[in-house]
Amino acid sequence: MAIVTEPSAAFAPKNIHNPCLLIGARGRYLYEIQVKRKAAHGSMPYLGVNAVVDASKIVLELQKMKLGFHPFLGEGSLCVLVIEGGGETLSVPDKCRILADRQVVIGETEERVKKDVEEAIKNLDIKSEVEIGFRNAPYPEAKEYGSYITSQEHKLVKEFENSFEELSGQKPVLSSFVSVGDFNYLGDKNRANLPTIIIGADGDNVHSPEEYVDLESATEITKVLIGGLINLLCAEKK
Repeated sequence: MAIVTEPSAAFAPKNIHNPCLLIGARGRYLYEIQVKRKAAHGSMPYLGVNAVVDASKIVLELQKMKLGFHPFLGEGSLCVLVIEGGGETLSVPDKCRILADRQVVIGETEERVKKDVEEAIKNLDIKSEVEIGFRNAPYPEAKEYGSYITSQEHKLVKEFENSFEELSGQKPVLSSFVSVGDFNYLGDKNRANLPTIIIGADGDNVHSPEEYVDLESATEITKVLIGGLINLLCAEKK
């Protein structure tokens, strides 16, 4: 069993607040699109093929992509993280790089993600050569974050539900984490395959200015963690 102390409420779907217990998470593929074509003098762009222009068309087409959906994990997402190319004072760019984050749900594979990109590019009238690759990793299985769900009936979930109720008088909302982290490696059936929950303090503005954590909430969550662990140990002795 695994317990991960990420900021659960901040990464739960909209309108979910503590008390909440996250028992699953979406997965992730990070992929790169290399766009290559022909340089030319910038004053005569018609003599070249502008890789930056073609890359921008690809980025706009990616925004139209139909994303996966799961009844518990919700809808996937796509975020273009980087687009970079060119840089010469007066030259038609012959290379451009796109880096994109694709958050997936159960059933979506690397092959599916790559095919979605290929189909998006087929819809475009571009002359550039395009290569699609996934992030480098120490070994092949590590290049993805697998999505997972822990059973609501597992004793890990039940004992932490009880801990929340004992301390706050409320049962927690059971939901999922909308991003990725260590819990994916722990909960994914193709990795550690451990029953895994995510529980953490309140906070907001994640990865943006004035990111914060609520200290009072951190204290309360610590009590829930202690209570849940005691419940588990007592249940093991019965």
